[in-house]
Amino acid sequence: MLASFGKLHQFFFVLSYSLLTSTQTLILVITAVIIAAEVILLVYFLKSRRKKKEAFAINENQETASFRSTIEKIEDLEAEKENLISQIDELKKTADAKAATLESEVNALRDEMNKRKSLMGVPEAGVDSELKKNHKHNASEN
Repeated sequence: MLASFGKLHQFFFVLSYSLLTSTQTLILVITAVIIAAEVILLVYFLKSRRKKKEAFAINENQETASFRSTIEKIEDLEAEKENLISQIDELKKTADAKAATLESEVNALRDEMNKRKSLMGVPEAGVDSELKKNHKHNASEN
């Protein structure tokens, strides 16, 4: 490009300070037109290249932002998953503890029922029928 500007400068110098033949003038004019065209193409190329770089940078930034957003979403979901698994484990422990407590209470109630049966001297089937009769009798009184 600098060579083109040098030729252009030389062209104007020659035109300014000398008288040339028409052929020489024509050659210089054609050279000047070619140099001007080169400069125009170079400027257009540089602008086009800058626009492409800017478009690429914008696209790259959007893709990077989208990728970062996806990574953040995955990290958030993984954290939520871990939190939910922890809560489920706590609920399982609570349910197991309640089941163990209920089982213990039911066993204690069975033991108490068996002790009362043995104190009353009533066979197991007899106690059940007595309980049912008492329950029906109490229900009819109400």
